[in-house]
Amino acid sequence: MAMSTPPLRDDMDIDPRRLLGETFRLIARYMSWQRTSSLLAMIGSVSFAATIVVSAQIIGWVADRLIFPVLTGEGEVRITLGGAATAILLVATWKALSIVLRRSGATWWQYRCEQQLRRDMVAHQLGLSLRWYASRGVGDLLSVSGTDTKQATRLLAPLPFSVGVVFLLIGSMVLVLRIDVLLGVLAGATLVLVIAIDGLGSWRAFRRMELVQNRRGDLATVAHESFDGALTVRALGREREESQRFGSVADGLRDAIVDLGRTWTGFRAVTELGPTLGTIGILYVATIRAGEGLVSPGDLVTVAYLLSLLVVPTRLIGYLVWDSAQSLAGWRRVERVLEVDDRVVYGTVPGPSVAAAGARVTLEGVTFAYDEGASILDGIDLELDPGRTFAIVGPTGSGKSTLARLLARLWDPDQGRILLDGIDLRDFAPGVVAAHVAYVPQEPFLFDDTVAGNIALGDPLISRADVERAVTLAHLDDVVAGLADGLETRIGERGTTLSGGQQQRLGLARALARSPRLLILDDATSAIDAAVEADILEGLRTAELPATVVVVAARTSTIVLADEVVHVAGGRVVDRGEHAVLVRRSPSYAQLVEAYARDAQRRTSTARGGALPLPDTE
Repeated sequence: MAMSTPPLRDDMDIDPRRLLGETFRLIARYMSWQRTSSLLAMIGSVSFAATIVVSAQIIGWVADRLIFPVLTGEGEVRITLGGAATAILLVATWKALSIVLRRSGATWWQYRCEQQLRRDMVAHQLGLSLRWYASRGVGDLLSVSGTDTKQATRLLAPLPFSVGVVFLLIGSMVLVLRIDVLLGVLAGATLVLVIAIDGLGSWRAFRRMELVQNRRGDLATVAHESFDGALTVRALGREREESQRFGSVADGLRDAIVDLGRTWTGFRAVTELGPTLGTIGILYVATIRAGEGLVSPGDLVTVAYLLSLLVVPTRLIGYLVWDSAQSLAGWRRVERVLEVDDRVVYGTVPGPSVAAAGARVTLEGVTFAYDEGASILDGIDLELDPGRTFAIVGPTGSGKSTLARLLARLWDPDQGRILLDGIDLRDFAPGVVAAHVAYVPQEPFLFDDTVAGNIALGDPLISRADVERAVTLAHLDDVVAGLADGLETRIGERGTTLSGGQQQRLGLARALARSPRLLILDDATSAIDAAVEADILEGLRTAELPATVVVVAARTSTIVLADEVVHVAGGRVVDRGEHAVLVRRSPSYAQLVEAYARDAQRRTSTARGGALPLPDTE
């Protein structure tokens, strides 16, 4: 069980300029997705910033014209208490409305972008080839589609406020500079210093952030394997070893988070303290200059009020810088998936518009390899007549299951082509092959849904009558009759309430409900009683529109039911014909069938002794 998380990219060493540039491009992407909500959030944020500057001016104005004249008895009171209260109330109302607009727009922007990114991720992955899936762990893909998409949009929460803060700081600097140039320069220097330290810290921590995201993917992969393989782990008594494996990966994630935390706290300690110390220093200088008569008492109040309000926003810009780096770390993992172009390519040929009988299947020079190296299939030429049942037989590793998956276009051949009624499978429009070709694996994936739900899978074209017909054809009706709620009985995750043979019959019913013209059974009847299997195949053969059936078989009882046997060895078709004929003329085939028979006899004897489960006989 090797880790499948992809290594860090070669371009992970990123300079501050590149970090900033990629962040701006990411923000621009999100703004293009949600123009209205992002614009409203920005308007609300800038409006909020304006209220801060205006409120500071009003506080100083009220102090000069009302408060100080009343308290000192010097000077003329030039505004009434009601006028001051009205001005303050109007600004407060303006501020409240700005906050509502900013927060509503930012929330909508963030969650809609997260939703779209996750939707795009899933849609993109479902369009990729199974060859790509084989190179990635399911847990890591779940982490990318969940955790990383959420992380990638994290910066959108503080972004509008931070944009408003930038305008606020600009407006504040202008206001302070108008009051006193020295105070304005000191305030600007403090701000630049704090932001520079935050930027340096986020750049230094960026690689650690990406490492944390990768470690989370590793952890998700191991957790998925542990839960998915719980039966195997328990059966082999490997609980302690599996726990240790999980613990080792969890320790790696912990260490990466702690390392990131050290960098975060070190830089944040400086930037958290910086604005406070800067404010105290500026107020000290402002007090001295007020004592010297260089600034008025009202101006001093304005500066003090403004600086008190700027401490938190200045810190918020620092948080945005760090959140941007973390979002970019998540986005890069998402981007690696979105950049994959190993997509299934379709043509434009439509399928038959009316129901048709079994399809004619032709393979011309089909060669296939999972990885670079030896081919699993090597130059196969084969033609399967419509409406007949074919058994694909061969030793382990001969390419039987690979051939079955190619026929269903779950993979594409590296060379050659596979024709359905004379048309290359790759030339059909999206959805056509799936509508006319059904593939049933040995262990069908069953959802935690009802029997009917597992058969229809939400397909609106499959009626209740289609479901019932498929149940009858798959000889599942006796099982359904014994369930508490019949077709509406929930069967649990992966069909845990059903036996192995019942699960296979349910998987077969799912395929038959779609009336396929080519039905591929990849050892999909191995757990079904031989007599029931014979009835099922005979029912398919005598149907009104009989399908072409391809059965990957390893049981003699299954092989003898086929109209014709295709003997595969070494990735090639070495012989074909009726079972009895092949037994007489092909020693290798006769030996293979004899080995199948001995294995079946051994399994039956062992099962009667209680060590192995008997085939499904319900």
